[in-house]
Amino acid sequence: MKARLLIFIAIITLSPVVTQAFASCAQNEDWPDAPCFDTLPVNRDEYREKWAPYYDYKGSEFMEAKKVELLQAIKDDTFMEWEDSAENSNVYQYYYSVGLVPNQYEYFFFEDEAPYRQYLAPNLVLFFVIVGIIGGLAAAGVFIVRRKRK
Repeated sequence: MKARLLIFIAIITLSPVVTQAFASCAQNEDWPDAPCFDTLPVNRDEYREKWAPYYDYKGSEFMEAKKVELLQAIKDDTFMEWEDSAENSNVYQYYYSVGLVPNQYEYFFFEDEAPYRQYLAPNLVLFFVIVGIIGGLAAAGVFIVRRKRK
């Protein structure tokens, strides 16, 4: 009985702490040093800083030509087809990081695009930790009361 109670308390207490899914980025064929942001939302400044070297890596002539293609694909509503290669995806990521193009996806990307999330997530974990502690104490109390009755 004690073992079950301890397991129950451990599960209730630790489950909110272990909520991050393990994700990883695939190898980027176009730019081996491409940054890996495998969980969203991301910090806008960090994202911009990590993508900044891509412009120099590919060169201004290439990037300016790709920018024209990118803007045309957005205008023609063919972005999803255009972005279907690692090279084009990286160009989009760079120009998105500097704010030249808007987000082309249906989800928010940067932390400041969903301000409720940055306040909700930490407080939600705290809520579950407190509920877990209270639940554990209640279960311990029930266990003690049952034991004294015998």
